Amino acid sequence: MDDHIKVHGLSLTAPLSESPWTTIDTSQKPVLQPIVISLDIHLDINAAGLSDDLTQSISYSDVCKSAQRACINEPSALAAAATAYGLTEGIIEQCLAGIHLQISQLDVELELPKATLRAKNFLIRDLPLHTIIGIHPHERHEKQPVIVNIELFHAKDLDRSFKFNFARLERYLSDFVEASSYLTVEALASEAAKECFAWLPDPELYTMTLSVAKPAALRLADAPEISITRAFSDFHSLDAESHSESATNMIFAALALGSNLGDRFQNIELALRYLENFQTLSVANIPAGQIHVIDTSFLYETAPMYVVSQPSFINCACLVETSLSAFDLLRVCKMIEEVVGRVPSVRFGPRAIDLDIITYGDRTVDTRIRSERASLDNLEGQVVVPHPRMTEREFVLRPLKDIIPEWVHPQLNLSIRSLLAKLLLAKPAEESPMRKVMPFPDTPSSRKSSAHDIPTTKAYWVLPERHIPGHINKLFSNRTYVMATLNVTPDSFSDRHSTLLSALSYAENAVEQGADIIDVGGYSTRPGAAFVSPAEEIERVVPAVRAIRSSDDKSLSDVLISVDTFRAEVARAAIEAGANCINDVYAFSGPGYPVTEDSEEHFNEMRNLVVELGVPVIMMHSRGDAGSNKDYSMYVRLSGKPVLEGVRAELGEKVERATKGKGGLRRWKIMVDPGIGFSKSVEGNLELLRNASLLTVDAALPPLTNISKPAGRLLPYVTPRWNPLAGYPVLIGTSRKSFLGTIIMRTQPGGQTILPRSAENRDFATAAAVTCAVQQGAAMVRVHEVEGMVDVAMVASALWS
Repeated sequence: MDDHIKVHGLSLTAPLSESPWTTIDTSQKPVLQPIVISLDIHLDINAAGLSDDLTQSISYSDVCKSAQRACINEPSALAAAATAYGLTEGIIEQCLAGIHLQISQLDVELELPKATLRAKNFLIRDLPLHTIIGIHPHERHEKQPVIVNIELFHAKDLDRSFKFNFARLERYLSDFVEASSYLTVEALASEAAKECFAWLPDPELYTMTLSVAKPAALRLADAPEISITRAFSDFHSLDAESHSESATNMIFAALALGSNLGDRFQNIELALRYLENFQTLSVANIPAGQIHVIDTSFLYETAPMYVVSQPSFINCACLVETSLSAFDLLRVCKMIEEVVGRVPSVRFGPRAIDLDIITYGDRTVDTRIRSERASLDNLEGQVVVPHPRMTEREFVLRPLKDIIPEWVHPQLNLSIRSLLAKLLLAKPAEESPMRKVMPFPDTPSSRKSSAHDIPTTKAYWVLPERHIPGHINKLFSNRTYVMATLNVTPDSFSDRHSTLLSALSYAENAVEQGADIIDVGGYSTRPGAAFVSPAEEIERVVPAVRAIRSSDDKSLSDVLISVDTFRAEVARAAIEAGANCINDVYAFSGPGYPVTEDSEEHFNEMRNLVVELGVPVIMMHSRGDAGSNKDYSMYVRLSGKPVLEGVRAELGEKVERATKGKGGLRRWKIMVDPGIGFSKSVEGNLELLRNASLLTVDAALPPLTNISKPAGRLLPYVTPRWNPLAGYPVLIGTSRKSFLGTIIMRTQPGGQTILPRSAENRDFATAAAVTCAVQQGAAMVRVHEVEGMVDVAMVASALWS
C-alpha cells in the first residue's frame, strides 16, 4: 500500500538568515520571517482504518505542534537552525521524536514566501521572466513572458551548517534568462540548467528539475512547457573552475573614465589603481566587497562636449567584475573622484577625473523616484543604468566597443557596435575626431611621487587610425613615428655601437635628424648570434641609457628611450636608468619555441613587470630563432594569406593573455609588431608588409582560426573569432633586413656569381618598405639610417593621408 498522512500549508514564523536582498548579510543576526510547512508521512493506515482508533495512526495535530517547537527552539540551538536547511532538519527531528509508530518515510517541504523577490516561494516556483524566444520573425522583435520552475535534489544528507541562498540563485537565473535570445524553449531550458550548475557550490551533489513554460505561444491553451532533469555530469563543458567563479556572485560592469585637468594620463591610471584597491581609500564607510578590473579600452583624446571652452579630454573605459551593488559601486566611484582630485565645477565642466557607471550586467536600474525620471538633470548621486546619455557620446561608445562590442542595450535592443555605427553616420564631417593616443611615462628620477607610485607622463603620441564618421574614410592623423635602432653589441648584423662614445654619437645624430624614440639593444637577435648573459646585457644597455639621460643636450636627454630586451631583469634595470618603453621580440614568452613551462613562467614574469613599472611595451611575433620555424602551412586553408593569419592568431593569443583578466596590462600600453624577418620566408615577409593594415583590422577572423582564450572565465559580450589584435597600433621593422638583400641581389655582368648586398647597402630598399608600411597605417617604423627614413616617412604620410 502507498498510504500518506499529509499536512499542507502550515503557516508559522521562524528566525532565519535567508534574505531576498543579496547585499544584506543576515548570517550574524537571523531575522524573523514567515514560513509555510508541508508534511508528508508515509504510513500504512490500514489498522486505523479497520479499528477507527487514532492510537493506530498519527495525530496530525501533534505533528504540527512538533514542527512548531522546532521553529521556536532554544536560543542555544538557534544558530544551527538559522538556515532553511537547518530548520528543515530540526522539523524532521522534532516530528520523528513525537511519532510512536514505524513509518517508512517523512517528507518535509519548507516554503519561504519572503526569501525571494519574484518567485512565489523558496523553491523558485512560477518565476515570471521576459525574454526573446521563438523561431517566428515577430517573436524576435519583442520579449515575451516565460515561467520558470526549479526543484533541486541533494545527493547527500544535509547538515545544519549548510547554507544555500535561493535569492541569489533567483537573481542570477533571472539575469541570464532575460538577457538570452534562444530560438527554442528546449535550448533555453538546457542552457538555464547549465548556468544554474555553473553557479552552484558543490554542483556535483545535485540533480535538478527545471521547467520553462511559454504562455504566449498557444491561443487555446495555457502554455506549452518543457521540463528537464539534469545532473552536473550532463554538462561536460563545466569544470570546477568555471562553477566556482560563477558561485562568487560577481557581476560585470562597464565604467567610463575621463580627465582634462592636470596629468590626465596619471589621473586615469590612479583611478584604475584605486578601483583595484578601493579598500585602501582613506575615507569612511567603504562598502565591503570586491572590484577587479579585467579589461580596458584604448585611450582617446576627445574634444570637450556640451561646454566646449575647456581643455581636451582623455577618455577610456574599463570592464570590472564586482560583488558590489550598483549603488555601492557608485559610492566607490565618487570616493575615487574625490581622492584623485575632482572638485565641484560647472556642469559638464573641467575635472581631474570623472567615473561613470555605464552598464551593470544586463540590468536596468534607476534609483530615482518615479516622478523624477523624465529629466536628465537630476542624476547626481543616483544610479541610472544603462547610462541615459551613452547613445549621444562617442567618447563613451568608442571605448566601450573596444571591450564589450556585443553588449545589447536592454531598451534599444542594439549592441554597442551598432550604437556607435549609428552615431558616426549622423556625425557632421567637420566635427573633431577622437584620436587614439599612447602615453609614455617619465623617467624614475623625474617622477613626482603619487599614491600607488603612478608615474607622471613624459609624452604621448597621437596614433594614425582609420575612422568612418559619416561618409568619410581617411587617416585623421598622418604622423608615423620613427624609432632609431641603437645596437650596443659587438655582433649585430648592422650598426654596431659597442663603445659608449659611439652609442652616444649615434643617439645625438638620430635625435637631430628627427627620431622620435631611441631603441637600445644589448643582445643581437640575428640567427647564430652568441649567447649573452643577463648581467652582460645590463652592462651594455644601462650605461648607454644613462649617458643619453645625462647629456647636456636637452633635446637628447629628453628623448624617449626604448629597451630592446626579452629579459625582465634587463628591462627593470633599463627603466630604472631612464628608459620609457620595452621592446620585447618574443612577446613575453622568451626565446623557447614551441612554448614550455619555462615560457609560461617567463610570460608571467614579464607581464607582471610591465604592469608594475607602468610602461608601454612592444610585443613582437616570433618563433624562437629568427632563421627557423617558417612553416605556416597550418593556416593555408584559412585564406590566401597564411603568414598573416598565423601572426594574427599567435601574437593575438599572447596579447589577449597579457591584457585580459585580473592584473592585466592596460590596452593602451601595447603596440604590436608582426616580426618581419623573424621566422618568415621572403614571400612571407612581403605578404605581411603588403597586408599590414589587415593585421589589426576590426573584423572577424576566418572561421577556422583557432585562438586559445585566456585561462579562466571568458569575458562577456565579445564576438567569437573576432580579431584579437583589432585596433592596436603597429610597429613595422624592415630596416636593412636580409629579405630585402635577397630581393635586390645582383649578378656580375656576363657571369653567374651572385653579389650579396651588405646590410649598410640596403637603405634604398628599406625606403621602399617604409613607404609601404606608412601606406598600411603603421604607427611607427624602426630604422637604422634616420635622416633619410624620416624624410621617407614624412613624404609617405603626406601621400597616403
